[in-house]
Amino acid sequence: MGGGFKGGRKEKLGPEKPNASLDAGISVAAINYCFVTTDPLPTAHRDAKRAIQAMRLNADEWNIDKERVAAFWGSAGAQICMWLAYSDDMADASSDDPVERESTPLVCVATAGGQTSKQREFYAAHILPLLGDEATVDALMKPLGGVSDPGEVRM
Repeated sequence: MGGGFKGGRKEKLGPEKPNASLDAGISVAAINYCFVTTDPLPTAHRDAKRAIQAMRLNADEWNIDKERVAAFWGSAGAQICMWLAYSDDMADASSDDPVERESTPLVCVATAGGQTSKQREFYAAHILPLLGDEATVDALMKPLGGVSDPGEVRM
């Protein structure tokens, strides 16, 4: 769910999208994750990773095709989706926890309004050149929860 890692709950999804997916034969799961107001990043990312792994562990019981897991959402949830999609498999085959032994890669993500990075250098190298000589990287960086120091904003 979106909300700058400070708000938004799975209940915000409503019944329309899940029902349309279910009608199309697509299984649906929605999660909540810890907010930065109670746990620092990357706790939210770890919550989502574990949710994917738990779905795969319970795939037979929950009627999920564990080889075809995708994710979608916007804002902070979009960033989590992209992190899961573009990270290497985070399964730990040696873990005593059966959830941790499950794989994490996604086959598809659909996101809206998600930041691809919180690193100032990313924006300076990849976005700023597209805006012309007059633009500054400061124009691209919005304070995160009132924090504007680039070193403090990073995960």
